[in-house]
Amino acid sequence: MTFSGGVSFATSTQLLNASALILAGVAAVMLYKRSRKILTVVFTAMLLGAAVIAIRDLGKAGAQIKELKVGAFAAQDPDSDKIFSLSKDKKNVVVIMLDRSIAGQVKFVFDEKPELLEKFMGFTYYPNTLSFGIYTNFASAPAYGGYEYTPMNMNMRSSESLEEKQNEALKVLPELFSEAGWKVTVTDPPYAGYSDVSDLSIFEGMENVDAVSTINGEYLHLLTAEEKAQMEMAKGGEYWRFFMYSVMRAAPVSLQNMIYSRGKYMSLTQFPRAYLNNYAVIENLSSLTEVTGCGSNAGSEGNFIYIYNAMTHEQADLQLPDYEYKAHPVEAGDGISWHSFNAENRYFSLMRSFMCLGEWFDMLRAEGVYDNTRIILVADHGDGRREFDELILDDGYDAEALTPLLMVKDFGSNGDLVTDDTFMTNADVPWMAADGMIADPVNPFTGKALNDVEKYAHDQIVTSSDNNRLENNSGNVYDTGDAAWYSVHDNVWDKDNWTNIGADNAAEK
Repeated sequence: MTFSGGVSFATSTQLLNASALILAGVAAVMLYKRSRKILTVVFTAMLLGAAVIAIRDLGKAGAQIKELKVGAFAAQDPDSDKIFSLSKDKKNVVVIMLDRSIAGQVKFVFDEKPELLEKFMGFTYYPNTLSFGIYTNFASAPAYGGYEYTPMNMNMRSSESLEEKQNEALKVLPELFSEAGWKVTVTDPPYAGYSDVSDLSIFEGMENVDAVSTINGEYLHLLTAEEKAQMEMAKGGEYWRFFMYSVMRAAPVSLQNMIYSRGKYMSLTQFPRAYLNNYAVIENLSSLTEVTGCGSNAGSEGNFIYIYNAMTHEQADLQLPDYEYKAHPVEAGDGISWHSFNAENRYFSLMRSFMCLGEWFDMLRAEGVYDNTRIILVADHGDGRREFDELILDDGYDAEALTPLLMVKDFGSNGDLVTDDTFMTNADVPWMAADGMIADPVNPFTGKALNDVEKYAHDQIVTSSDNNRLENNSGNVYDTGDAAWYSVHDNVWDKDNWTNIGADNAAEK
């Protein structure tokens, strides 16, 4: 019941809504004066219509809830939580996608907490990174499968469904590494089976590949006693929020943002369930990781792990200065001042995720596997919060939404954090993951080489479409509506390198 962009409406929309309400009120008064029977019929029809819509929506919600595994606080066997294996004597490649992490916010994380620099030693930060879409349905496939799966290239394969192409992209690296003898673990691959809750059956039959669901509450039992207590304290407000959500949806649009109140629905407590489901994984990576020698859990060549996590996608007010979840947060400390609540929450989540990752990196060092592990941190896309003037294009579009996180630590790298302004895209992740590990890697489904040649062959084409609902965008090509496409080259922070090439909607051809 939270909205990534908050709840806001244009002035014209508010005026139109107010006018409609006034006209409806006048009409109701006139009908009441002329014929109460007619008014009764009208109201009855409206109630029946609302009931039908409510039943439909409840059915959809029920179906989605059935797909989710609800996490519990019950004690579990610690050994059963070991879903990630890292080898001391073989290579490990780990990719972590932190959904909606913004490239430009990374420097502020290290400025505010310089103690994290020591934990992130060996990493290279690429602030000049481009995404191919502003939502996961457009932007995740390139980060899993490479340049063949950009929205423009997906549209060129118009005889195949988007579901087929998304599934294919998600399986490129698992197929490559498993065929090369690596043990593969994949968690929560986005839109697998073109479902909001990942359909892990797409990996069935793949040798040495484990596909695991982690972000639907499966690991809430690993939260600390204090965090569990805070959750229990906040749970009582869930019913209130459900009720107030209904009130908000029925209210005039000019009042909806007030009722929404930054996702709290006029409640004094916050219970960001989606955030906590994801946070439970990132906070407890050490508990979820086993380190092996030459044991049976190590593949003949090593371990490849691709983790998807939406902690940085979800909103939560965190208690400063330690960025902890509290049911009743009271801001304290000297946090960064952002222009908007949503930008602030994005930063809060990113900061906390980096703090958790830093603890995991320390564990990897202590266990002797940091040096023989390549780690790639990436986002599918950024988020447009108008925080950086350099990214406000001449047509007013905020390109911050197309600037995702990208950081890489290679084998044996232990120097100070390096900032590299080389032009990168998140479609570089697959070839970087395979580089030196797979000889002459090719896409196992298309036979084409897995590399970054296309990045230098022409300007990159990205979409600004917000048509991210799968039920509205699940054909053979992306329906981008009247949203603009942009061509981009060299430096995303130079607005002169962005060109609006218009709305070219493949779904209308």
